[in-house]
Order: sequence, then structure tokens, then C-alpha cells
Amino acid sequence: MLLKKKSLVLTRMSSEITVQPEHKHLFEAPVLCSPLILHDNILGIIAISGRANGGFEDEELGLLFNLASQTAVAIENSKLNQDLEATYFETISALALAVDAKDKYSRGHLDRVAHYCVMIAQKMELDEQEIKTLRDAARLHDLGKIGIPDEVLTKPGPLDDQEWILMRKHPEIGEGIIKPIRSLEHLCDIIRHHHEKLDGTGYPDRLKGNEITKLVRITTVSDIYDALTTDRSYRPKMSSKQACAELRKMAGAIDQEIVEVFIQTLRDNNIFDE
Repeated sequence: MLLKKKSLVLTRMSSEITVQPEHKHLFEAPVLCSPLILHDNILGIIAISGRANGGFEDEELGLLFNLASQTAVAIENSKLNQDLEATYFETISALALAVDAKDKYSRGHLDRVAHYCVMIAQKMELDEQEIKTLRDAARLHDLGKIGIPDEVLTKPGPLDDQEWILMRKHPEIGEGIIKPIRSLEHLCDIIRHHHEKLDGTGYPDRLKGNEITKLVRITTVSDIYDALTTDRSYRPKMSSKQACAELRKMAGAIDQEIVEVFIQTLRDNNIFDE
């Protein structure tokens, strides 16, 4: 079958073929097989068995061959879509890193926040998909700053009220960039809401309590910690111990259970300096 690249019927199965008992009925002869062929390459085999009375007709061989050909194309398209999704993410991530690099005080912020998010998630024993979502969203969470004027973004000092109005638009701008890309839609919640607070004082939607998801809460703690432990034009960076004390002072605004998990994680990784 593989050499001729045609469908065929196996009227008996070799005793050397072993399968799990619960799947044995799937390999009862006769078995109709057809290769999954694309661009003269064989991607796999599709097989049908369990015909109780008699064998398979020639028409059925042709039907399965056509089905196999369509399946091969579908598999290839799926791979192409995955590659395209990866390209989307890497392109947008490059934009986010370009914004990150504009400000010498926050340079590297995205990667550090992503690292802290993963540390917390692993300590909390979240599943691999949640960890990947956190990592990817953290790498893009400040993407919306691409729409903030440079004079605001890199201002050497505290922002005034009007400048803060502009700065607070960056979560919505970031979500607006991501949302049209279906494969990245699951990152929107974190990107839009990483500045929300449990007491409703955050932005842009003034969410409260349980309206803020677990992954957003993890990102918020990581984001604040990195901001506190990074030099700013208007203040020097804090030590890990000082920053963690500040996080504890934010009870009511940020999730203290996550804060304590994070502090323990910092201790475990010998990052908790004085």
C-alpha cells in the first residue's frame, strides 16, 4: 500500500500485530486501508475495519482514498495555520519589545514579568495551558504603549493628570491590536485588565473582586513587583524585601494569597534580597 500509494484491503491480520485489548476490535479483518498522501509524501494511514459480512467493494476503496486525500490536505492546512499563528505572535511580540526598549528604565520589563508569572503559576501548580497563556500574555501586556506618545512614555519624571489619562489607555489599545487575531483572543483578558484592582480602583473597567480572573491577578502582582524593583527617573529601585513589603501593604487591591505564593517563590529561588 505504501509503495504503490493506493488503497487496499487486508483480508487477514498478522499475529505479530499487538494492540491494547480495548482496541482489538478496531483491527479485525477485513481492514480497508488508505495512505494519507500530500505532495507525493505519506503523512500516515487511515483504516476502516469491522465489516461483519463480506469484504469491501472497489467503490469503497476509491471513496476511502478520496477521504484520505482530503484528510491529508486538512492536516497540512492545520500545520500551516499553526505556523501562521506562531508568526503572528512573534511579530506582535517584536513590536511589544520595541516599545519596551524605548524606555531605559523599563527595558526588559516584559521578559521579567513573564518570568515571574511562570514562577508563580508553577508554584500554584497551574496546568501547562494556563502557564503558556500567562507567559504569552505577559510578553504582550504593555503592547498598547505603542499608541502612547513618546514624550509621555519616556518622560523623565512623574506624569501629570492629562498624561496619566493617555497612559491609562494602553491596556485598551493593546487589546484592540490582539483581538482581531483569533488565535490570540485568549490573551485579551490579561492584556486589558492587568491594571485592575480588587477594590475597583483600577482601570480601564474598574473591575472588582471575582470579576478579576486568577491569571490577571498573577500578572498584576508580577507587574507591580517588577516596577518596584526597577530604577525610575524619579526614584531608585527597591530591594526584593522592600518591594514585597509594598505588595503586602496593597491588601484589598491585589490578591494577597498570590503575593504570599510569590514571596515564597522568590525565597525558594534565592531572589529575596535585603
